[in-house]
Amino acid sequence: MGRRRRRKVIRTFRRTIPKVYICPQCGKRTVTVQIVKEANIAHVACGTCKISGDIALSDGMTAVDAYCAWYDEVVAGKNWKSLNRKI
Repeated sequence: MGRRRRRKVIRTFRRTIPKVYICPQCGKRTVTVQIVKEANIAHVACGTCKISGDIALSDGMTAVDAYCAWYDEVVAGKNWKSLNRKI
């Protein structure tokens, strides 16, 4: 007689929301988002090429939403002069 087989435990892995994002200008994963709740803005900045910008937050926006809005502005070329670039 053999033992009864034990059923394998299937683990499900949940993806987490990233804290560091890809820069549209230099292509490196060094963009961080800092949310300032008092001023209701998000400051988005790249650590490598030093490009940065501020995004106005609306209700329910998270860091990912702020990054996506900033990314769209940079790629479309809108407000290019308002984006800060420190060398």
